[in-house]
Amino acid sequence: MKKIILIALLALTACTPIFKPKPEAKPSFQELSSEHRYISALKVLTAQRSTMPDFDVQRDAILAQARDYENQLMRDVAELAKQQQFIKAMTLIENAQIELPLSREMSQLNEQLATSRERYTQRYLDDLIPQKALELQKEHALYLALQKSAADSELQNAIARHLADVEYFSPLITKAGSQALAQNDFAKAQQLLSIANQLTPSPQIAQQLARAEQTLSNSRKKQQVAQSVEREQRYRDLSNALLQSLQRRDFSTAREQLAQARELNVHTDEMDNAQHLLDNIIANYVVQQVDAGNQFYADGHIEEALRCWHLAEALSPTSDIKEKIDKAQKFIDRLQQLQKQPAKASE
Repeated sequence: MKKIILIALLALTACTPIFKPKPEAKPSFQELSSEHRYISALKVLTAQRSTMPDFDVQRDAILAQARDYENQLMRDVAELAKQQQFIKAMTLIENAQIELPLSREMSQLNEQLATSRERYTQRYLDDLIPQKALELQKEHALYLALQKSAADSELQNAIARHLADVEYFSPLITKAGSQALAQNDFAKAQQLLSIANQLTPSPQIAQQLARAEQTLSNSRKKQQVAQSVEREQRYRDLSNALLQSLQRRDFSTAREQLAQARELNVHTDEMDNAQHLLDNIIANYVVQQVDAGNQFYADGHIEEALRCWHLAEALSPTSDIKEKIDKAQKFIDRLQQLQKQPAKASE
């Protein structure tokens, strides 16, 4: 019985027609072109070449559409680049290039985008890395200490995040320090490599750090020598200028020059002697001007007396000299008023 049923089923199966689904219609080259799938459109068109008398016309039309689309795409990409959306711009090009005919302009634009993106990223990292390095350095010792005794899960998570940051950023900090060293920016190199060596010590980082520190030390010594030579030359220039001012009896300028020379902190003994000499010269000069003024005043030459007393007051103002000047000035003012009165009377 089972054999009969099996034979019947086989017979039915043999007689049953097999229905196959119709294959989906492939898109035409016009549809592919309208979707910006130009390479695929050209393949479909080429497959139909033997049955298409206007093949060249259709191919040129697809290529023209591809060029128009490429030009628009390049404008869109340039705008994205201006907005520093490099990832979006590069993704747009990569997706489009699959279905666009090979173009030197598009390849160049892609290379320019990659370069611009690298520069932008480097500028960002140049600002970020030093700040992040200082932040990690500030917190690292604390997290290492907590790591040995932390039992709270949240604290353990915080420690894990810090260590993950150290693992990620330490190579970047080391790289930035190495680049600074190669660019002879030894101060920056010393700072970054020192932090990197604290976060993840290694003989290579220590060697670079030692080189940066040695170069900085040598540079500071050279700078100190240069500054010393410069101070010495400045001192000599001021000393010569001081002598010239004394010869011209320009004592106010001489005082300023002497004060500037003393600020250089060189040859203090010479400066002490020069100060003592200048004080004596000025004191004698003031006495001479006061005495000359007194004589002019006694002889009735009031304006000459005032000139002498003003010179003395400019170098050594005292209440006595000021009183003399005030008295002489009042006398001149009174004399000028008396000279005006006859003129008014005659009018």
